[in-house]
Amino acid sequence: MHYTQPLPFPRQGTWAVVAPSAPLANFPRERLDLGVRRLRDRGARVVFAPNMEASAEHMAGTIAQRVQDLHWAFGEPGIDGVLALWGGWNSNQLLPHLDWEAIAASRRPFCGYSDITALHGGLLARAGLGCYYGPAFGSFCHADMESYTLESWEAAVREREAYRCTAAATSADYHQPAQPNSGWAVLQSGRAQGIAVGGEITTFALLCGTPYLPDTAGAVLVLESDEDGTPPIYDRCLHQLEQAGVLRSIAGLALGRSPRASGVSTAVLGRILDRVHLPSGIPVVAEMDFGHITPLLTIALGSLCMLNTTAPELAFAQR
Repeated sequence: MHYTQPLPFPRQGTWAVVAPSAPLANFPRERLDLGVRRLRDRGARVVFAPNMEASAEHMAGTIAQRVQDLHWAFGEPGIDGVLALWGGWNSNQLLPHLDWEAIAASRRPFCGYSDITALHGGLLARAGLGCYYGPAFGSFCHADMESYTLESWEAAVREREAYRCTAAATSADYHQPAQPNSGWAVLQSGRAQGIAVGGEITTFALLCGTPYLPDTAGAVLVLESDEDGTPPIYDRCLHQLEQAGVLRSIAGLALGRSPRASGVSTAVLGRILDRVHLPSGIPVVAEMDFGHITPLLTIALGSLCMLNTTAPELAFAQR
Protein backbone atom coordinates (compact mmCIF):
# COMPACT_ATOMS: atom_id res chain seq x y z
CA MET A 1 0.00 0.00 0.00
CA HIS A 2 1.17 3.53 -0.73
CA TYR A 3 1.13 6.10 2.05
CA THR A 4 1.32 9.88 1.76
CA GLN A 5 4.52 11.02 3.42
CA PRO A 6 4.48 13.80 6.01
CA LEU A 7 6.03 17.11 5.10
CA PRO A 8 9.61 17.59 6.31
CA PHE A 9 9.81 19.54 9.55
CA PRO A 10 11.24 23.00 8.74
CA ARG A 11 14.44 24.28 10.33
CA GLN A 12 12.63 27.05 12.23
CA GLY A 13 9.39 25.16 12.72
CA THR A 14 7.03 24.70 15.66
CA TRP A 15 6.37 21.43 17.49
CA ALA A 16 3.05 20.96 19.27
CA VAL A 17 3.30 18.66 22.30
CA VAL A 18 0.19 16.61 23.08
CA ALA A 19 -0.62 14.01 25.75
CA PRO A 20 -2.91 11.44 24.11
CA SER A 21 -2.45 8.82 26.81
CA ALA A 22 -0.82 9.22 30.25
CA PRO A 23 -1.16 12.62 31.97
CA LEU A 24 1.39 15.34 32.43
CA ALA A 25 0.76 14.99 36.18
CA ASN A 26 2.83 11.78 36.10
CA PHE A 27 5.70 13.48 34.29
CA PRO A 28 8.70 14.94 36.17
CA ARG A 29 7.87 18.61 35.69
CA GLU A 30 11.41 19.86 36.30
CA ARG A 31 12.46 18.14 33.09
CA LEU A 32 10.03 19.97 30.81
CA ASP A 33 12.25 23.03 30.51
CA LEU A 34 15.17 20.83 29.44
CA GLY A 35 13.11 19.35 26.60
CA VAL A 36 12.01 22.80 25.43
CA ARG A 37 15.58 24.12 25.55
CA ARG A 38 16.96 21.13 23.66
CA LEU A 39 14.48 21.57 20.82
CA ARG A 40 15.03 25.34 20.77
CA ASP A 41 18.76 24.71 20.49
CA ARG A 42 17.96 22.84 17.30
CA GLY A 43 16.00 25.77 15.91
CA ALA A 44 12.47 24.69 16.87
CA ARG A 45 9.73 26.41 18.83
CA VAL A 46 7.60 24.35 21.26
CA VAL A 47 3.95 24.90 22.17
CA PHE A 48 1.80 22.78 24.47
CA ALA A 49 -1.74 21.63 23.78
CA PRO A 50 -4.61 23.57 25.43
CA ASN A 51 -5.64 20.64 27.65
CA MET A 52 -2.10 19.63 28.56
CA GLU A 53 -2.75 20.01 32.30
CA ALA A 54 -5.88 17.84 32.22
CA SER A 55 -5.99 14.58 34.15
CA ALA A 56 -8.68 11.95 34.58
CA GLU A 57 -7.65 8.87 36.56
CA HIS A 58 -4.76 7.32 34.61
CA MET A 59 -5.47 9.39 31.49
CA ALA A 60 -4.47 12.84 30.28
CA GLY A 61 -8.00 14.17 30.49
CA THR A 62 -11.25 12.94 29.01
CA ILE A 63 -11.51 11.40 25.57
CA ALA A 64 -13.05 14.66 24.32
CA GLN A 65 -10.18 16.75 25.72
CA ARG A 66 -7.51 14.56 24.18
CA VAL A 67 -9.28 14.45 20.82
CA GLN A 68 -9.61 18.24 20.93
CA ASP A 69 -5.86 18.55 21.52
CA LEU A 70 -4.98 16.28 18.62
CA HIS A 71 -7.30 18.16 16.26
CA TRP A 72 -5.71 21.43 17.46
CA ALA A 73 -2.19 20.06 16.90
CA PHE A 74 -2.98 18.92 13.37
CA GLY A 75 -5.14 21.91 12.45
CA GLU A 76 -3.92 25.06 14.22
CA PRO A 77 -2.08 27.44 11.83
CA GLY A 78 1.61 27.87 12.59
CA ILE A 79 2.22 24.32 13.83
CA ASP A 80 4.58 22.20 11.72
CA GLY A 81 4.78 18.91 13.62
CA VAL A 82 3.30 16.98 16.54
CA LEU A 83 5.18 15.24 19.38
CA ALA A 84 3.53 12.93 21.89
CA LEU A 85 4.50 13.78 25.47
CA TRP A 86 5.13 10.10 26.20
CA GLY A 87 3.16 6.85 26.26
CA GLY A 88 0.62 5.39 28.68
CA TRP A 89 -2.23 2.94 28.23
CA ASN A 90 -5.25 4.35 26.42
CA SER A 91 -4.55 6.29 23.24
CA ASN A 92 -6.68 3.65 21.46
CA GLN A 93 -9.73 5.27 23.10
CA LEU A 94 -9.35 8.20 20.73
CA LEU A 95 -9.33 6.32 17.44
CA PRO A 96 -13.07 6.35 16.61
CA HIS A 97 -13.35 10.07 17.37
CA LEU A 98 -10.58 11.55 15.21
CA ASP A 99 -11.11 13.42 11.95
CA TRP A 100 -8.75 11.34 9.83
CA GLU A 101 -9.40 13.32 6.65
CA ALA A 102 -8.36 16.59 8.29
CA ILE A 103 -5.31 14.95 9.85
CA ALA A 104 -4.30 13.50 6.48
CA ALA A 105 -4.71 16.88 4.80
CA SER A 106 -2.33 18.52 7.28
CA ARG A 107 0.57 16.19 6.39
CA ARG A 108 2.21 17.20 9.68
CA PRO A 109 4.88 14.82 11.01
CA PHE A 110 3.85 12.96 14.15
CA CYS A 111 6.37 11.22 16.40
CA GLY A 112 6.16 9.11 19.54
CA TYR A 113 6.41 5.53 20.71
CA SER A 114 4.99 2.98 23.15
CA ASP A 115 1.19 3.32 23.57
CA ILE A 116 1.25 5.94 20.79
CA THR A 117 1.42 2.87 18.50
CA ALA A 118 -2.39 2.94 18.45
CA LEU A 119 -2.37 6.41 16.88
CA HIS A 120 0.35 5.35 14.44
CA GLY A 121 -1.91 2.51 13.37
CA GLY A 122 -4.81 4.88 12.82
CA LEU A 123 -2.68 7.34 10.87
CA LEU A 124 -1.63 4.58 8.48
CA ALA A 125 -4.89 2.65 8.24
CA ARG A 126 -7.38 5.53 8.26
CA ALA A 127 -5.48 8.66 7.21
CA GLY A 128 -3.07 6.94 4.83
CA LEU A 129 -0.37 9.16 6.31
CA GLY A 130 3.14 8.10 7.27
CA CYS A 131 4.43 8.89 10.76
CA TYR A 132 7.44 8.27 13.01
CA TYR A 133 8.16 5.71 15.67
CA GLY A 134 10.84 7.44 17.65
CA PRO A 135 11.50 9.80 20.53
CA ALA A 136 8.59 11.43 22.31
CA PHE A 137 8.89 14.88 23.83
CA GLY A 138 9.81 13.13 27.08
CA SER A 139 12.89 11.67 25.38
CA PHE A 140 14.21 15.20 24.85
CA CYS A 141 13.86 15.81 28.58
CA HIS A 142 16.52 13.24 29.50
CA ALA A 143 19.80 14.86 30.54
CA ASP A 144 21.82 12.17 28.79
CA MET A 145 20.03 12.14 25.41
CA GLU A 146 22.56 10.72 22.94
CA SER A 147 23.61 12.10 19.57
CA TYR A 148 22.60 8.76 17.98
CA THR A 149 18.97 9.44 18.93
CA LEU A 150 19.04 13.05 17.75
CA GLU A 151 20.79 12.33 14.45
CA SER A 152 18.41 9.50 13.50
CA TRP A 153 15.38 11.60 14.46
CA GLU A 154 16.51 14.61 12.44
CA ALA A 155 17.36 12.44 9.43
CA ALA A 156 13.81 11.09 9.53
CA VAL A 157 11.67 14.13 10.31
CA ARG A 158 13.67 16.94 8.70
CA GLU A 159 15.09 15.36 5.57
CA ARG A 160 13.47 13.69 2.60
CA GLU A 161 16.68 11.94 1.67
CA ALA A 162 17.40 8.26 2.26
CA TYR A 163 18.90 7.39 5.64
CA ARG A 164 20.44 4.27 7.16
CA CYS A 165 20.25 2.88 10.68
CA THR A 166 22.93 0.63 12.17
CA ALA A 167 23.69 -0.45 15.73
CA ALA A 168 24.59 2.22 18.28
CA ALA A 169 27.94 2.03 20.05
CA THR A 170 26.30 1.80 23.49
CA SER A 171 22.94 0.80 24.91
CA ALA A 172 21.13 1.21 28.22
CA ASP A 173 17.78 1.02 29.91
CA TYR A 174 16.44 4.43 30.90
CA HIS A 175 18.30 5.99 33.85
CA GLN A 176 20.90 3.23 33.80
CA PRO A 177 24.60 3.48 32.89
CA ALA A 178 25.38 2.90 29.23
CA GLN A 179 27.09 -0.35 28.33
CA PRO A 180 28.92 -1.36 25.13
CA ASN A 181 26.35 -2.48 22.59
CA SER A 182 26.75 -6.10 21.54
CA GLY A 183 25.12 -5.24 18.21
CA TRP A 184 21.97 -6.38 16.49
CA ALA A 185 21.25 -10.10 16.58
CA VAL A 186 20.47 -11.84 13.30
CA LEU A 187 18.00 -14.65 14.02
CA GLN A 188 17.33 -15.43 10.38
CA SER A 189 19.43 -14.19 7.49
CA GLY A 190 18.07 -12.48 4.43
CA ARG A 191 17.18 -9.23 2.79
CA ALA A 192 13.72 -7.66 2.57
CA GLN A 193 12.17 -4.54 1.12
CA GLY A 194 8.79 -3.33 2.26
CA ILE A 195 6.80 -0.64 4.02
CA ALA A 196 7.71 -0.23 7.71
CA VAL A 197 4.72 -0.96 9.95
CA GLY A 198 4.36 -1.73 13.66
CA GLY A 199 5.33 -0.38 17.07
CA GLU A 200 4.95 -1.55 20.66
CA ILE A 201 3.83 -5.17 20.47
CA THR A 202 1.01 -5.24 23.04
CA THR A 203 -0.55 -2.04 21.65
CA PHE A 204 -0.16 -3.20 18.06
CA ALA A 205 -1.90 -6.46 18.97
CA LEU A 206 -4.82 -4.42 20.40
CA LEU A 207 -5.52 -3.19 16.87
CA CYS A 208 -6.30 -6.68 15.56
CA GLY A 209 -9.96 -6.90 14.53
CA THR A 210 -10.31 -3.11 14.32
CA PRO A 211 -10.22 -0.77 11.30
CA TYR A 212 -7.03 0.77 12.71
CA LEU A 213 -4.71 -2.14 11.98
CA PRO A 214 -2.43 -1.24 9.05
CA ASP A 215 -1.94 -3.62 6.15
CA THR A 216 1.07 -5.83 6.85
CA ALA A 217 1.20 -7.72 3.54
CA GLY A 218 4.72 -7.36 2.20
CA ALA A 219 5.68 -5.12 5.13
CA VAL A 220 8.78 -4.99 7.28
CA LEU A 221 7.13 -5.43 10.67
CA VAL A 222 8.84 -3.59 13.54
CA LEU A 223 7.97 -4.60 17.10
CA GLU A 224 9.30 -3.86 20.58
CA SER A 225 8.09 -3.94 24.16
CA ASP A 226 8.63 -2.21 27.50
CA GLU A 227 9.79 -3.64 30.83
CA ASP A 228 6.32 -5.12 31.43
CA GLY A 229 6.55 -7.12 28.21
CA THR A 230 7.78 -10.28 29.92
CA PRO A 231 8.38 -13.50 27.94
CA PRO A 232 4.82 -14.83 28.51
CA ILE A 233 3.30 -11.54 27.31
CA TYR A 234 5.65 -11.26 24.32
CA ASP A 235 4.88 -14.89 23.43
CA ARG A 236 1.13 -14.35 23.74
CA CYS A 237 1.20 -11.21 21.56
CA LEU A 238 3.23 -12.83 18.78
CA HIS A 239 0.79 -15.73 18.69
CA GLN A 240 -2.12 -13.28 18.65
CA LEU A 241 -0.57 -11.57 15.63
CA GLU A 242 0.00 -14.93 13.98
CA GLN A 243 -3.59 -16.07 14.57
CA ALA A 244 -4.93 -12.75 13.27
CA GLY A 245 -3.02 -13.25 10.02
CA VAL A 246 -0.71 -10.30 10.63
CA LEU A 247 2.46 -12.37 10.22
CA ARG A 248 1.24 -14.42 7.27
CA SER A 249 2.83 -12.39 4.48
CA ILE A 250 5.29 -10.00 6.09
CA ALA A 251 8.57 -9.50 4.23
CA GLY A 252 10.78 -9.08 7.29
CA LEU A 253 10.72 -8.80 11.07
CA ALA A 254 12.70 -6.20 13.03
CA LEU A 255 12.61 -6.50 16.83
CA GLY A 256 13.71 -3.74 19.19
CA ARG A 257 15.85 -4.40 22.25
CA SER A 258 13.73 -5.04 25.34
CA PRO A 259 14.68 -3.53 28.71
CA ARG A 260 16.63 -5.98 30.85
CA ALA A 261 13.88 -5.99 33.48
CA SER A 262 11.52 -7.64 30.98
CA GLY A 263 13.60 -10.82 30.79
CA VAL A 264 13.23 -10.89 26.99
CA SER A 265 16.71 -11.76 25.72
CA THR A 266 17.88 -12.89 22.30
CA ALA A 267 17.77 -16.50 23.47
CA VAL A 268 14.21 -16.10 24.79
CA LEU A 269 13.10 -14.46 21.53
CA GLY A 270 14.62 -17.32 19.57
CA ARG A 271 12.61 -19.87 21.53
CA ILE A 272 9.39 -17.86 21.16
CA LEU A 273 9.91 -17.48 17.41
CA ASP A 274 10.46 -21.22 17.10
CA ARG A 275 6.82 -21.61 18.15
CA VAL A 276 5.51 -18.98 15.71
CA HIS A 277 4.95 -19.63 12.01
CA LEU A 278 6.70 -16.93 9.99
CA PRO A 279 6.94 -16.81 6.19
CA SER A 280 9.80 -18.97 5.00
CA GLY A 281 13.17 -17.30 4.53
CA ILE A 282 12.32 -13.81 5.76
CA PRO A 283 15.05 -11.84 7.57
CA VAL A 284 14.61 -11.56 11.33
CA VAL A 285 16.78 -9.18 13.34
CA ALA A 286 16.53 -8.68 17.12
CA GLU A 287 18.17 -6.40 19.72
CA MET A 288 17.71 -3.38 17.45
CA ASP A 289 18.04 0.13 18.89
CA PHE A 290 14.44 1.29 19.11
CA GLY A 291 11.73 1.29 21.73
CA HIS A 292 12.00 1.57 25.51
CA ILE A 293 15.78 1.84 25.63
CA THR A 294 18.39 4.46 24.92
CA PRO A 295 19.68 5.50 22.49
CA LEU A 296 16.93 4.87 19.99
CA LEU A 297 16.61 5.26 16.25
CA THR A 298 13.59 6.73 14.47
CA ILE A 299 11.55 4.52 12.16
CA ALA A 300 9.61 6.12 9.32
CA LEU A 301 6.36 4.13 9.49
CA GLY A 302 4.60 3.99 6.15
CA SER A 303 7.89 4.49 4.31
CA LEU A 304 9.75 2.04 2.09
CA CYS A 305 12.67 0.43 3.88
CA MET A 306 15.24 -2.33 3.45
CA LEU A 307 16.13 -4.79 6.22
CA ASN A 308 19.48 -6.37 5.44
CA THR A 309 21.16 -8.89 7.75
CA THR A 310 24.58 -8.69 6.07
CA ALA A 311 25.54 -5.44 7.83
CA PRO A 312 22.98 -5.63 9.54
CA GLU A 313 21.11 -2.40 8.83
CA LEU A 314 17.69 -0.86 8.35
CA ALA A 315 17.70 1.62 5.46
CA PHE A 316 14.92 4.00 4.43
CA ALA A 317 14.35 5.15 0.87
CA GLN A 318 14.07 8.74 -0.24
CA ARG A 319 10.59 10.04 0.59
